[in-house]
Amino acid sequence: MAIAFDAATDGGAGGSPLTFSHTCSGENRILFVACVDDTGGSSLITGITYAGVAMTKIAGVQTPTDRWVTLWYLIAPATGANNVVITLSGGMVYAAAASYTGAKQSGVPDAYTSNTASNAPSITCTLTTIADNCWLVGSFKMVYGTTPSSGANTYQRLTADYNRGLLDSNGAQTPAGSKSMSLSKNNQWWGMVMASFAPYVVSGPANLKSLNTNLKANIKSYNTNLIANVKSINTNV
Repeated sequence: MAIAFDAATDGGAGGSPLTFSHTCSGENRILFVACVDDTGGSSLITGITYAGVAMTKIAGVQTPTDRWVTLWYLIAPATGANNVVITLSGGMVYAAAASYTGAKQSGVPDAYTSNTASNAPSITCTLTTIADNCWLVGSFKMVYGTTPSSGANTYQRLTADYNRGLLDSNGAQTPAGSKSMSLSKNNQWWGMVMASFAPYVVSGPANLKSLNTNLKANIKSYNTNLIANVKSINTNV
């Protein structure tokens, strides 16, 4: 089953708790939330839930201007419109959510990484995917200016205030191996977290093996009965 984009929501910015609604649909779902804390020191996010279920943080990175960029996920989020609720110990947070279908329901993330850049015209994150046909997803923050330009495999699913948002590859990455996402815009102070997630795989080979085993057993039984019947007929004749 191939991964497909489901829906995206700009959650806006605010203090604790930041609450916004996002709608998930389809099968083999996964939900990601990209966050940027407007604070220094360490991330002030104490937890994120969707429909009351706790989400898991993949990774976080501090930008050179003391903002925190984080990426969170939830496997099999509830369908329909439900609230994303972000709690903080203080300060403000920006958030965006995106959901996808056809995703593997375990082993998330497939791989992840992060990067920062100071006074640089671009930023690149590179990781090595494990599964074939993964999608890439990311959270980013830059300092100022208009919306950045996207590099290969980098689709700005949501970009708010021109300088922060949620990215994805907008397509499967094949074959598995080294994959990158990149943004560029003048000289900026950047932060980015990137992850890959694998597609759901139907367990066809195991089912086929079982089918072949049963078929062989039935053929053997049929042959045994056939030989017995032929032998009985010959005896009677």
